[in-house]
Amino acid sequence: MLYFDMAELYGETLNWRKEKEYNEKGLELLEKGDSLYIDAILRLANTCQKLEEWEKAESLYQEGFSNAPKDKLPLTKHISNYARMKLEQPEPDPVAAKQLLSSKQYSDCTLEDMAMSAYAAYLLNQNEECDEILNQISRLSIAERRETQYWEYKIYKMRGDDATVSRILLNMFEDQEDLLKVNSLNSSPTHLADYYRRESDLEREKLRVQKLSFLLIALITAILLATVIIMLERSRKKALSKVQSVLSLYEETKEDNYSLRKEFVSLYEQQFAQLGELCEAYIHTDKVGALYHKMRFLLGDLQSNEELFRQLEEKIDAGRGGIVSHLRNEIEGVTEQDIRFFCFNLLGLSNDSIAVLTGVETSTVYSRRSRLKKRILAIDSPHRDDFLFLIH
Repeated sequence: MLYFDMAELYGETLNWRKEKEYNEKGLELLEKGDSLYIDAILRLANTCQKLEEWEKAESLYQEGFSNAPKDKLPLTKHISNYARMKLEQPEPDPVAAKQLLSSKQYSDCTLEDMAMSAYAAYLLNQNEECDEILNQISRLSIAERRETQYWEYKIYKMRGDDATVSRILLNMFEDQEDLLKVNSLNSSPTHLADYYRRESDLEREKLRVQKLSFLLIALITAILLATVIIMLERSRKKALSKVQSVLSLYEETKEDNYSLRKEFVSLYEQQFAQLGELCEAYIHTDKVGALYHKMRFLLGDLQSNEELFRQLEEKIDAGRGGIVSHLRNEIEGVTEQDIRFFCFNLLGLSNDSIAVLTGVETSTVYSRRSRLKKRILAIDSPHRDDFLFLIH
C-alpha cells in the first residue's frame, strides 16, 4: 500500500515515470488472487496510457478486465480510462470505446462519459446520436460542462464549426485565474493565484535586469568607443558610423518584428487568440488530467497547421526584404523545421514558447540555435550578418 500511495503522489505531480515505477513495485508484491491485484493492474495500465505506451497499456487493461469480477463497482473508473485510451490512441477504436461505456451502469456514468460517447458516435458517422448527446450537454451550465468541453471541441473542430469552437475555447481559457483553479486538485485557488502573480513579478524583474544589463553594456561600449576615438582618430568616423548603423538596425528590426508577431497572432486568432498565454500556461502551470490533454490537443493542432506557417513565412518575407527566401536558398540542406525555428526566433518569441510550438524541450532550443548559427557562419553570403542578427 505504501508503494501505491507513493505512485499516487507522483501521479498528482505528473511524474508518470515514477508513478509507473512504484505501481510496478507494489504489483510485484501481490499474488494474482489478492483482492488488490486487479486494481493494481488497471492502475498500472492507466499510467502506461499517460506515457503513451499504448501496447503495454492495452495488454494490462485486457489482463485486468478479463480477470475482474463482473460486479466489482470500483472498475467503473477504469472503464472510463480504457474508453478514453481507445479514442485517443494513434488509431482510434470508437466501437470498442462505445462498448466499454455501455457496459457501465447508467447511475455510474459521468458527464465526460456522455461526451466520449458523442465523440465515438461522431467517428462512427452516427450523427443523430452524436447530436442528441450534444443537445443534452448544451443545456448544462458552463461550470458543469468543464468535463465535456474537450470532447465538444474535438467534435466541432472536425466538423469545421469555427464559431462554436471559438466559443468553447473562450469558455475554457477566458479567465486565466479560473484556468488555474480548474487545473489544481490539491492547491487552493488563492494560493495558485498568488503563486502565478509571483511568477509574473519574477518575469518582469528578469526583463528589468536584462534592460539594465543592455544599458550597462551600451555604456561600456560607449566608453570604449570614446577611448578608441582618442587613440585612433583616423578610424573615428568609420567606428561611429558602424555603431549608429547597428543601433538603427536594432530599432528597425525590433519594430518590424513586433509588427510581424502581431500579424502571426492575427493569423490564428479565430481558433486561439491568446497564443502566448497558451504556451506559457502549458509550460508553467500544473498540468493535471483532462486540462493537459486539452492544451496538448490545441498545441498539436497549431503545430500541424502547415497553411498557417506558410502564411507566416510569406508575411515575414514581405516585411523583411525576402530574408526567409534568402535563408532557404543560401544554406544547403536547410529543412522546414530550420525555417520555422528561424521565423520564431525572428519574431522574438521566448525560448519556452519556441519549445512548445516546435514540440521540443527548452534545452533543445538553445542547442538548435547554436547549430543554426554554425551553419550560417559557414556560408559566404551578403545576408550572413542579417541571419545571425535576427536569431540572436
